[in-house]
Amino acid sequence: MIIISKPKPEDAKGIHDMMKTSWYATYPNKEIGVTKGDGDLSYTPEVEQKQIEVLRHRAEHQKNTDISLVAKENEKIVGFIRLKIGENFTDLVSLYVDPDFTGKGIGTELWNEAYKSLPKDKPIYVEVVSYTKAKDFYTKIGFVKIEEYLDKEPLLSSGIHLPLTKMVFK
Repeated sequence: MIIISKPKPEDAKGIHDMMKTSWYATYPNKEIGVTKGDGDLSYTPEVEQKQIEVLRHRAEHQKNTDISLVAKENEKIVGFIRLKIGENFTDLVSLYVDPDFTGKGIGTELWNEAYKSLPKDKPIYVEVVSYTKAKDFYTKIGFVKIEEYLDKEPLLSSGIHLPLTKMVFK
């Protein structure tokens, strides 16, 4: 059974590890030139430790403007969502599901639970890498495409500019 809850500080490493596994399963793409090596450069031990500390700090100091939830099965982190509520809009910053658990409704459960806490008078935006299955997922839950473009600043240390799709929840 999947349990959705706010993350605890001790969940930080599990969230990080699940996000890393998801990255390796989602983003490498021969046509674009994104390789596993791009992930390796993003996941050096020093960087990983900083990322875990940021996740731990957010869990310890949760704000009403920063919504995070985890999905757990038997205490294993299998999904994570994070949204930032701004003055004029909300950004869906992250939504990751463990590759072994995709297609089981976990992303939808995380979205539905997080949505309950969001202001309904502000648009909700998400930016996704265009070649991933995420675009189809977001369309299925009610987002529509606004525009497609290449990232302005490379998101990967290799310098590759990723194709992005900006979407809004309707």
